[in-house]
Amino acid sequence: MAGMESPVSPVASLLLEGVYLANTDKNKTGDVFLHDGPTLTVSQANVGIKLTSPLLYVVGVIGYNRATTTPNDQFGVSITEKNIGAGAGVGLNFRRFFGEARLYHSRAAKCTYFLGIVGMQFP
Repeated sequence: MAGMESPVSPVASLLLEGVYLANTDKNKTGDVFLHDGPTLTVSQANVGIKLTSPLLYVVGVIGYNRATTTPNDQFGVSITEKNIGAGAGVGLNFRRFFGEARLYHSRAAKCTYFLGIVGMQFP
């Protein structure tokens, strides 16, 4: 995840962010992994708004999503979907560092996922 924040007032900022997520299911029998299962990758380009106080902030984003599902590395045809997604989260500010919990729904990936974000702000 990478993003830019542009303050528009003392308590509000506009956000521009790019996100790449990848998840591979592992198929196993007992303790033995047989092979990699399906892989889901999601690319996001989001815009949003952040409302902040000295300690807490809330954020809302909406954007373009591209999701690709690949059955596994051995066989299958990849499927790519394009659609919109939206999310909302709350976070804590620790001087230059921050932590955020965000719930995001991607219509392209046909799922809702939880993101835990930890980062550092550069002036």
